[in-house]
Amino acid sequence: MTSTDSSPRVRPDGVTLISVWFIISAIIPFLGAAAIVIFALPAVITNTYGSDRYFAVGGVSFGFFLVACLVVLNVAAAVGLLRLREWGRWLAIGLAALGLIMIPIGTIAGGLILWYLLSDRAKPAFGMALAPAEPDAAIEATVGDSS
Repeated sequence: MTSTDSSPRVRPDGVTLISVWFIISAIIPFLGAAAIVIFALPAVITNTYGSDRYFAVGGVSFGFFLVACLVVLNVAAAVGLLRLREWGRWLAIGLAALGLIMIPIGTIAGGLILWYLLSDRAKPAFGMALAPAEPDAAIEATVGDSS
């Protein structure tokens, strides 16, 4: 598929830095998912009996599912940002907004990510054209009077 745009888009350093943040943010839940499989699931299986076992395994499995989804979303955001995809930008904005509740590091990082990705500095990298600036009424009046 070829692009109609003749100029290649250049990835800003800020977008690359945010992508690295999301990769690092994926490593931590990945380690959590591994710990669930290695430690929690076998412990639940060996230490519970009867119908309690089904509830316990179900709870641990649900926790694993949530953590695995977090890993996939963080990696997808990083890949989308690195490829300068608009969906990656919006996914990163959503994950940064969710990260605001992780006081203090998530709040600071999420706020900075939101500020950068919603700024006019980052939008052109994702193929979003900025709206033309409205001409000042005073300049138009001056230009109109001189002719």
